[in-house]
Amino acid sequence: MPPTPLQTELWLIRHGESLANISGVIHGQDDSPLSPHGQVQVRLLAARLATCGATRLVASTLRRAQETAAALVATTGLTVEFEPRLREVSVGTWEGRTAGEIAAAEPAAWARWEARDPDLPLGGAETYRDAIARCTAALQDIAVRHRHERILVVGHGGVLRGYLAGVLGLDLRQMWRLALDNTSISRVRPFQQVMGGPDQLLGRVQLINDTAHLEDR
Repeated sequence: MPPTPLQTELWLIRHGESLANISGVIHGQDDSPLSPHGQVQVRLLAARLATCGATRLVASTLRRAQETAAALVATTGLTVEFEPRLREVSVGTWEGRTAGEIAAAEPAAWARWEARDPDLPLGGAETYRDAIARCTAALQDIAVRHRHERILVVGHGGVLRGYLAGVLGLDLRQMWRLALDNTSISRVRPFQQVMGGPDQLLGRVQLINDTAHLEDR
């Protein structure tokens, strides 16, 4: 009897802590590097995933994701493929400004953001709904190209959280209930059937926000 093929698995990894993460300002598609603590995080992540059995590595083109992926290349021996659609949401004119500055200058828009309106163009740029749609399309394409493989995907907290919410069938306003810490691992089987019938439902979340490699650090 032939072996059962491996379920296609996406291992979704949020990049290590960046300087922008600790700056106190809003950021989206800025090219912030990893912080010193983030560099420690990615080394621990890379050591943990060295023998995880992954066959592919795909990453966002933003610097913090590139640096995280480089650490994984060093331990897994995989070659990284860069996918621009995995970039974080663009926040336009809000980039590099504090919450207080934006709230004072644009109170109506900031109130919508505090309510986590997924259809708000952040800083006049991208909505979370649109950013999540492009990220989801990228992940679907990656999974289709590499069926029956385990794929490491390095991306960003906002869009990865939104993709997970979609697999779970959550309203996008609820996606912020999902914790995604820096260098966390979340695992999805995008083609696993979870419901039959005429409205066949595919996609199962196996794990969210695994940071076991950071324990006691």
